Amino acid sequence: MGLTPFEVTFSHKPPNYPHYVEGTAKVEVVDELLSQREAVFTLLRQKLLKAQKDMKAIADGHRRDHEFHIGDWVLVKLRPYRQTTVSGAVHSKLAKRFYRPFQIIERMGLVAYKLALP
Repeated sequence: MGLTPFEVTFSHKPPNYPHYVEGTAKVEVVDELLSQREAVFTLLRQKLLKAQKDMKAIADGHRRDHEFHIGDWVLVKLRPYRQTTVSGAVHSKLAKRFYRPFQIIERMGLVAYKLALP
């Protein structure tokens, strides 16, 4: 779709504020106001970048690299609310978490594997 959350909410693109160069306004009050706005935008950008960096660090802390080889047996994990026909349980809390073990027959990419059908 390619829309930002702002565009989805307000049905138009967000306003584009040009970068203000301090001292270019002829009125002192306007110059002060635009300088304050630029300082707030700079602070917001810094805080957003820090929050992004922190969230990435937390997400990467939970990840671990797995490397499987041809012939290894792996369990295929079920995703709740997506494979409801496979799990067969009415209550997803009590449903099986893994479908069954499959044998790897080919490595397709860095994280993609071809599994043997039952």
